[in-house]
Amino acid sequence: MGALEILQEASDVVEGFSCDCSTECCRFGVTGREPWLTRAEFDVVIAAVKAQGRRLPVDDDDDGRCAFLGSDDRCRIYAARPLGCRTFFCEKTTHPDGRRGLLPSSTNRALRAFPRQLQALTPSEESRPLGAWLRAAAKKPRR
Repeated sequence: MGALEILQEASDVVEGFSCDCSTECCRFGVTGREPWLTRAEFDVVIAAVKAQGRRLPVDDDDDGRCAFLGSDDRCRIYAARPLGCRTFFCEKTTHPDGRRGLLPSSTNRALRAFPRQLQALTPSEESRPLGAWLRAAAKKPRR
């Protein structure tokens, strides 16, 4: 199973949960949180950006905003978004029954397998924050 399939399975686990789409979680400077990606997840991101005919954005960390958050406050790589962007980790989460709050512990338990599965795809690579992957990619010569 490839990374995109694993990511889709994770999305299936949280099917029915949603957020208010405030994009607060995409503003790392506000939340103090940034998704950590495995190499396999970053490869999915790279493929999505290339499929759009674009280049990877440079992460300059000036405003603490995700480099993939568009000016319209929409994710430019939504279908390829990493695991940390597919799950809900704050009290703003809306449950399928309409109540709000953190994910139930049973859902969190189900999500715990996915980081290990993604890491197993590229075991020699360490996970890094999204911005670190982007900065490293920017330093590599373009082909």
